[in-house]
Amino acid sequence: RLEAGKTFFLQSMQALGFRTLNGQGNFMHVAFGVHAEAVHEALENLVYYRKDFAEPCLKGFSRFSSTTPELFKSIVNRIQDTVQQ
Repeated sequence: RLEAGKTFFLQSMQALGFRTLNGQGNFMHVAFGVHAEAVHEALENLVYYRKDFAEPCLKGFSRFSSTTPELFKSIVNRIQDTVQQ
């Protein structure tokens, strides 16, 4: 179920045009680009995640932990609503 959630989330972010990094662990990284500020504001009270990194190789990426597709749906919907405004 976690792998299905990971796939669902990454594919959803890629469909919105965001750059993603898919590792072998339970974390996924997404770069929201010009939408970063709006997405971070929209997700503020919905989910706990790492917004950005100081390390140059991950600068601009946010890190999310794997969960099920069902739990990712509200996050994906909120991000979609934010960037499609």
